[in-house]
Amino acid sequence: MANNTLNKELISSNSYEDDEIDILALIQTLFKHIKLIIFIIVSVTILTALYSLTIKAEFKASTRFFIPESSSAPSYMSTINSLGFGSLLGGGGNTSLEIVTNVLSSRRMAKDIITKFQLGKYYAGKNTNESAEIGLDTMESLIGIVSARLSVQKDKSNFITLAYEDYNPELAANIANYAVENLDNINEKLGITSQKPLVIVLDKAEKPTQRSKPSRKNMVVVGFIASSLLGAFLAFAIEYLQNLLSSKNKA
Repeated sequence: MANNTLNKELISSNSYEDDEIDILALIQTLFKHIKLIIFIIVSVTILTALYSLTIKAEFKASTRFFIPESSSAPSYMSTINSLGFGSLLGGGGNTSLEIVTNVLSSRRMAKDIITKFQLGKYYAGKNTNESAEIGLDTMESLIGIVSARLSVQKDKSNFITLAYEDYNPELAANIANYAVENLDNINEKLGITSQKPLVIVLDKAEKPTQRSKPSRKNMVVVGFIASSLLGAFLAFAIEYLQNLLSSKNKA
């Protein structure tokens, strides 16, 4: 019984020593190829930083507003559906909040924005992803671009935040403000509700001074981490190949 216990302790001790030796071997391998690792980290990090400088900065302008309590329910839902607004009925019923958020995200709103700011010429003249997306069906392409750049969010207090993101900070602010102002125009044309104004603006969109993307700091950090892992992988791969060739030569 005592011998069995002693054998188990010896096996456990040997296993611990093997693990310790393996860890030391890994560390030694990293230090052996430290110059290669540093070269890869520095090179990739610098290239990532330079690449981030070539990406055009984008700016997000946002406006915040709410719906007065006296807003009435919609009166012509069939008209809304026929004009391409999609489904305006959320899980909570025919509320003015649902109407407003869905109208802001509608194709009708996107078309009005495109016409007002002549976005066809604007995005077609940009050397960006948007210019490549504008094809034969120009209006559909533009609607997709505007819809992707315009976001509508509502919080628990039923305040709504509308934001628009663009390369031109002034244009982003103008589009965000226009979208909210255009709610009353659409409401008047379609007779959605009798409430005027449909919403009350708490904070108008102002020209943003700081870019929303790209986040150059995050890109550099990701590049640093990725290059560190790549450097370590190459160090172990080189060490493995060297040991393999060495063992073959000895054989």
